[in-house]
Amino acid sequence: MARILVQREQRENVNGRDRVVVEEHLYLVPSTDKDAMTAHGFVAKADLKKPAGTSVKTNTGKELILLDASFADAIAHFQKLPQTILPKDAGLIITTTGIGKDSIVIDAGAGSGALTAMLARVSKHVTAYEIKEEYLKNIEKNLKFAGLDNVTLKHADITEGIEERNVDLVTLDMPEPWHAIRAAHAALRPGGYVVMYVPSVPQMMQCVDGLEASGTFLVLKAVELIERPWHVEGKKVRPKSDFVGHTAFLIFARKLQ
Repeated sequence: MARILVQREQRENVNGRDRVVVEEHLYLVPSTDKDAMTAHGFVAKADLKKPAGTSVKTNTGKELILLDASFADAIAHFQKLPQTILPKDAGLIITTTGIGKDSIVIDAGAGSGALTAMLARVSKHVTAYEIKEEYLKNIEKNLKFAGLDNVTLKHADITEGIEERNVDLVTLDMPEPWHAIRAAHAALRPGGYVVMYVPSVPQMMQCVDGLEASGTFLVLKAVELIERPWHVEGKKVRPKSDFVGHTAFLIFARKLQ
């Protein structure tokens, strides 16, 4: 079982006034079968098996708090090869399409498997199509680390067709998703969703044009999400200067017939 070691450190600055700043650092421990290394030495493997919430110490005396790793921790520590979809975008896909425990999903352009994993976490089964063979072993490793066994991986080009039928959702994270509209239509049940994920305005335009030209999809919306983190330190409150702005556009459409 994966664990998390949390380092919480208080830092006081006295520049005319006292301030206490709490800094946190998390260490993921993939296995408790061996000692875990940190920036302050190692935590013995025997300590890693203690209950969540226990305070443990490194061999140099640094105190850390031991927790169980969550699914979100696993996703955050996936080995990433291509650009990975962020939780903010995956969350919108899940909530807008309403997939759940009985849903069957197709994820095309699986990449590192982050979106695949987040979809599999809430649905019955996901079939992930990936055209690049070198990505597949990494995806398999990431999914195993996340504890997911309801995913089928396929080394195939989704524009050449989807074998599955009557699925609830098809996600297309690829450079030219409009070439997969016909395949997505054949795979989806009436009322099912297709979601396209592209980074540029011209791509977004071609996605919408292709869906509307098909005559069999209702385009629901084309959106982007900007997540703006804030720095909160006593009365010093401001937006953080280092944050991810634009990631991609998401185009949502629903199969009519």
